[in-house]
Amino acid sequence: EMLRSLVGSEMCIRDRVYYEQHSEAGYADIGLVQTVQGRLMHESKLTDRTYIDAHYVLAWDTLLYKNSGDVPEYLSFNELSKFGPSERAYRSDDLKQSHAVDNKNRLLQNLDRLVLHHAFEWGDLHLGRQAITLGISRFSQQSDVLYPVSFNNLQSDYRQGVDAMRVELPMGILSVLDMAWVQSENAERSVGFLRFKSNMDYLEYEITGMQLNDDALLTLSLQQSLNSVGLWQELTLLNDENKKNRTYHRLTIGLDNTVSDFLISAEYYYNELGSEDPIEYSSKAAEFNLYNKNAITFFAQQYVFIGANYLEGSQNNMTMNYALNLNDKSQLVSMVFNHNINERWDANLQANLPLSTGYNSDRNLNAEFSQYFHSLSLNLSAIF
Repeated sequence: EMLRSLVGSEMCIRDRVYYEQHSEAGYADIGLVQTVQGRLMHESKLTDRTYIDAHYVLAWDTLLYKNSGDVPEYLSFNELSKFGPSERAYRSDDLKQSHAVDNKNRLLQNLDRLVLHHAFEWGDLHLGRQAITLGISRFSQQSDVLYPVSFNNLQSDYRQGVDAMRVELPMGILSVLDMAWVQSENAERSVGFLRFKSNMDYLEYEITGMQLNDDALLTLSLQQSLNSVGLWQELTLLNDENKKNRTYHRLTIGLDNTVSDFLISAEYYYNELGSEDPIEYSSKAAEFNLYNKNAITFFAQQYVFIGANYLEGSQNNMTMNYALNLNDKSQLVSMVFNHNINERWDANLQANLPLSTGYNSDRNLNAEFSQYFHSLSLNLSAIF
């Protein structure tokens, strides 16, 4: 059969302004970064049962402005430039992703998908670089440990690709057994997981077992609807290699409901691995391999998240998310406005506002969300 291909491309221009006020020192850090990015998407159908999917990203980052003088260098170009490809974790080999042109410009590339899909009579095989999402939590994403998305991530809807061999086996009409091995350049970071998904009397549930080298996780996920209210719960039991004789718990409970034209969501998250004292965030996190592997992104024990989404027809979409660290009382607000200009062009405006004091007089961190920059991002994208 002849090769049949589908080629698409996406281009976007993003300007980001970062701001951090230092009241004690009497100055503010300000940075402006512009990114021009292109994404080439290619799909080739080899047979009726087999196709190949590939995504390649090429981006140019430019530091347009950064105030200097006596301002500390932690607001560096590399720190500002978060829009580029991710680290090489969960990839057996990769392209060189960052090429510094000078101290204000760099070229970024990312082969983010290269996967062979084949449908057998007994199930589906996915082999190569692909996106894998685990868990059902809306905000904390406690069981999604491969590439956990930061609460204020600018690309939360696009998952980084990982190198994996994955098999999905149908187990009846509403049940699937999903198993995968995710390969990393560092063998100690390779991951294997087995997940069973099913539906019973309007209750959807997932049971996931995962092995990250010597660290083990077992997650039970439940979600269902009661009238117009959606409910979800996730409980994770984990055993860390450095804490062999103890099992730790992570729990998420959430609900959502439509009120007028708004979808309101709320979620409570408990993380036993975290600390109640912000001064101990770094030291306690260093005790656990899951933090060292960037599999967990929240450092405290208890959080509340609230989200509101407003959809105005098919052209405009507005989202506001609020995060509260119940231990150190720091807060983070993320607001996004999406506008569909026409069939090809979209505009996106996002603001991230950390509401916290930052550091105490001894320069010790006393608020987790103070590590996030105030930022304003404008994104124009087109699909060809």
